[in-house]
Amino acid sequence: MQPLVTFAAGGAAVHVQYKSAPTASEWIAAVRAAAHDPRSHAGMRILLDRRDVPPPSVTYVLEILGFVREFQQEFAKCEFALLVTDKSSLGMAHIGQALLEPMDLTSTIFTEPDAAMDWLHRRVPDPPRP
Repeated sequence: MQPLVTFAAGGAAVHVQYKSAPTASEWIAAVRAAAHDPRSHAGMRILLDRRDVPPPSVTYVLEILGFVREFQQEFAKCEFALLVTDKSSLGMAHIGQALLEPMDLTSTIFTEPDAAMDWLHRRVPDPPRP
């Protein structure tokens, strides 16, 4: 099942909620759909909220990173964070974070939902107008 993608007011942020563990293909489809949404723009903040699903497999993480590598320039224009609430997911998040470093991509990892929501909704400049 694809994650639920919700744009915050004004399109400054995107909350991606996992209610069941998506396959890598489902995750990629959700990200592609969000990227083609008219509210999508460079500089937006994206929170991947995995607190309701089990930790991903190494294979899943590598498939996602392959997609990210393919679109590295586009991903570099956004801020990413991951919300996890168990130790296994935290470990996998750190592995993913380390694998992003050679691509000059960074991410933030949260274990506290309130801190993640504060990060997601902090004020940023309005998206550029066409």
